Amino acid sequence: MKVWLVTIGEPLPLPGQRPRLLRTGLLAGALAARGHHVTWWSSGFDHTTKREIPPNQAPRRLDDGTELVLLRGIPYAKNLSWRRLINHWQLGRRFAAQAPAHAAPDLIVASYPTIELSDRAVAYGRRRGVPVVVDVRDLWPDILHQAAPPALGPLTRFALLPLDEAGRRALRGASAILAISESYLTWALERADRGPTQADAVFPLGYPKITLDPARESAARSALLAKGVVPGRHIFCFVGSFGKTYDLHPIMVAAEALRNDGKREVQFVVAGTGEYEARWRREAATLDNVILTGWLDADQLALLLRYSTAGIAAYARGAPQSLPNKYAEYASAGLPILSSLEGEGREFLSRNGCGLTYQVEDPSSLLSAIRTLLYNEDARSRMAEGSARVFDREFDAEGVTARMIGHLEKLVAPGASSRLD
Repeated sequence: MKVWLVTIGEPLPLPGQRPRLLRTGLLAGALAARGHHVTWWSSGFDHTTKREIPPNQAPRRLDDGTELVLLRGIPYAKNLSWRRLINHWQLGRRFAAQAPAHAAPDLIVASYPTIELSDRAVAYGRRRGVPVVVDVRDLWPDILHQAAPPALGPLTRFALLPLDEAGRRALRGASAILAISESYLTWALERADRGPTQADAVFPLGYPKITLDPARESAARSALLAKGVVPGRHIFCFVGSFGKTYDLHPIMVAAEALRNDGKREVQFVVAGTGEYEARWRREAATLDNVILTGWLDADQLALLLRYSTAGIAAYARGAPQSLPNKYAEYASAGLPILSSLEGEGREFLSRNGCGLTYQVEDPSSLLSAIRTLLYNEDARSRMAEGSARVFDREFDAEGVTARMIGHLEKLVAPGASSRLD
């Protein structure tokens, strides 16, 4: 079948780069390997690095045979900003303008967000009789309302009314809704104003296990050593973007307390970049047991996880994430997970015995969880085993992607149209 994947914001496997592929990148490769023709509609602006992708660095086809179409919009520096919203609006318009020039696919999978691209993809599918699956990964525009200053709440709600309606329209018009968690699917169905059908499903964010050959491992090790990572210490790592929904302050305070206690065997490694990077670098400036590595490639990240004792999912108060990619990422290396998420995230760690929940904005709570892992080897081993088990059962990218493709294939199989109307 011909499949369009409409997703921006994910790393692209461009020539000469070794990014860690995320949901759509993994799905594209697996679909192509099964003989499907894949077109990936993405952005010419790299969301992670906040840089334009020059046309001469963007091949028409990726190594796995996926056709790549890059849409262009204005750049933006902050994840939550009006310039980003304008960028999304531009990409939606350009998708609508360019899509009719391409041969119609058999199926479209649109990632939500972005709202504009999902809305435009659904509209295109309705006109052309193409089923459109909307894959919900984040709760937009709710996160934008939460990020607004309280005094501007009414004004923000008014300004975002068109975006809110576009999101509801996309979800109402979708042939099927997928989501990364049960709570996200429930949220999406409520906005679509309907109950679940057999076409709707939950597929968590998968994560690939990376096997390094000796040469790649040696290169990755050298790179980590150059950045200050010390293998053999108890490494507590945070991996992610430095956006508004993350709070690394408890990590810095816990690191200072352990340093003052003389715990030289503990190191905190913060890997990533983003709009709040300068703030976290200032807080870490006097802490010799905190290393900010910048962004790591897939090999360096895999080795960092292997060196680590635990992974920290450091979210801010009100963060909308439910079962975030960090859980899968840390579980891929069998790491206990220290998380500030309540609700579905907390229940997941408790049910699977794979980590501990600390109180948001409470460094002492995080410090207590860290000390549990440092001084209770049995507890640490049990959580590591639980993390490895839950990865194999739920998060292994090969299994998640295979199940997802099987579901998508059923949706376009003969006789499936009645379930999609």
